[in-house]
Amino acid sequence: MTSLRKLQHDMQSFLLTTQPSIYPHIVGPDADFITERLAVYSEAYLFRLQEILASAFPGVRAIAGEKLFDSLTQDYLTTYPSTYANARYLGKNLADFLTHHPQYQAKAELVEMAKFEWAIAWAEDATDEVLLEQTDLAVIAEEAWPELCFKLHPSVQFISLNYNIPEIWQAVQAEQPLAELVKNSCQTWTIWRHELVPYYHCHNVLELCFLKAVAHNKTFNEICEELSQHLPTEEAAQQAVLLIITFLNNQMFIKTN
Repeated sequence: MTSLRKLQHDMQSFLLTTQPSIYPHIVGPDADFITERLAVYSEAYLFRLQEILASAFPGVRAIAGEKLFDSLTQDYLTTYPSTYANARYLGKNLADFLTHHPQYQAKAELVEMAKFEWAIAWAEDATDEVLLEQTDLAVIAEEAWPELCFKLHPSVQFISLNYNIPEIWQAVQAEQPLAELVKNSCQTWTIWRHELVPYYHCHNVLELCFLKAVAHNKTFNEICEELSQHLPTEEAAQQAVLLIITFLNNQMFIKTN
């Protein structure tokens, strides 16, 4: 007698890779009946995965339209079949898939929306860390500040967008008519989590310079040198402190010890 575990494994293998080891265990009058019976489960599994992707990427679906989204998710699942027990990670490779697939790579707006929506999801799921607070800054000795480094929260990400993707995504979330797709000059957006809610913002040059310096483990002195490329040297340290407090209050820094 075949064990339940073996049957479950064979059925899973069929759904994931169409391996035929489950066929001898399916009851039916002929091969065609068995094939049709298994197809019911195979199609239902595919539809469920597509529903998960539609839920995870409503912006991509809205821009692409129902027909194209159905097609691209089928192609995606063929290229990247589900390998995770947690369906949350099913769309991990969607942006990369759209970037390199010859049928979709010209649709840069779909690629950008997929990147944006995955970054939002990652911000929600990123590891919890102990946040840096202003009281932690107060106890740092003055002589230690020049070599002081800050660490960004794991949810903090930077993505470059050429289209008004956040505006369109916001309309999708609010179930409002989509804004017209507009191509702008390339902008870098920061995405992070604050009070368990994902935030996104297009920072100005000075803010982005500061955050990128922090991301590259620059010391306070080195951060000031970076900022001095955009403002008078004598103002760099003061501006750096103001930015530290701003982003600390936005819960973008964590304790390092």
